[in-house]
Amino acid sequence: MKTKPLVFFAIIVLIAVVAYTLLAKGISREDVGQLTVSAHASGNTYCTYVIKAARPEPGVDAFYSVDDIVCLECCDTDDNTWPPKIQNNQLCYTYITFTSGDGHVVYDADIKDRTNRVCTTCASARGYYACPD
Repeated sequence: MKTKPLVFFAIIVLIAVVAYTLLAKGISREDVGQLTVSAHASGNTYCTYVIKAARPEPGVDAFYSVDDIVCLECCDTDDNTWPPKIQNNQLCYTYITFTSGDGHVVYDADIKDRTNRVCTTCASARGYYACPD
């Protein structure tokens, strides 16, 4: 009789491990390419991200540290719409990878507020970038 709860618990743990593994593999970062530094503009909207990792080339120091805030300008023009529209709303990517303006550091960043992925104002950040191409 005591083996039934143990078997049931083992099955639940196995299902949880498989589900976690499948979900973790499903997380991918959108590569937004090499970004151009820009000045903050109070009328613009931005996607706000938190730096999670920096991978500099050997001998190069990363400008941003883990947990620094960076903002990427949102744009909606005939030439460029970033981030893409989903049902008429521009939704920021949850996870991104980008290369610094000089091309020597690759950063991974996560959206600051996962419950609100729309473009908004960005009052204070360590860095601001022009709309990605």
